[in-house]
Amino acid sequence: MADFISLKGRRFGRWKVVKRAHNKGRKVAWVCVCQCGAKGTVLSFSLTSGHSTSCGCYRVERLRSHPQIVKSTDPDVLRKRRLRLNFMAYVRHLMKKYDLTYAVFVRMLREQHGRCAICNRRMTKPNVDHCHRTNKVRQLLCSFCNRLLGDAKENTAILKAAINYLRRHQ
Repeated sequence: MADFISLKGRRFGRWKVVKRAHNKGRKVAWVCVCQCGAKGTVLSFSLTSGHSTSCGCYRVERLRSHPQIVKSTDPDVLRKRRLRLNFMAYVRHLMKKYDLTYAVFVRMLREQHGRCAICNRRMTKPNVDHCHRTNKVRQLLCSFCNRLLGDAKENTAILKAAINYLRRHQ
């Protein structure tokens, strides 16, 4: 076994080496304690090269003190940004997949009073129903009814057979 230099008692950034840990493969590892009190196992190379200087607490402190980061980590700002990005992605999706503008989508939703065109239940997330052959938009459906049509492959014979089956077994 190759000799190694003991790092016990030495400081590397915020880490203080406490004792030798079990090797990770052929690499020597050390049990260290951070200034914040967190314990961790760190490789010799990471300590001596400066790759690891703390458990991550130093990075968090630096980020918290940076004005731009403080602004962008505010939970309300992040939530609003995520909602805006999701909304913009959905608008692009409507246009790309169905050639449907957001204004037309909203008009369809208002005309249907926010209800599914098949089951008349209130929709939380409307699905755009379209013909898969022509890609022509029909109406807005709830997720359940949209899946129902999709699983039946938009085949009226399958849907009629399902209705007859249900009537026979009432």
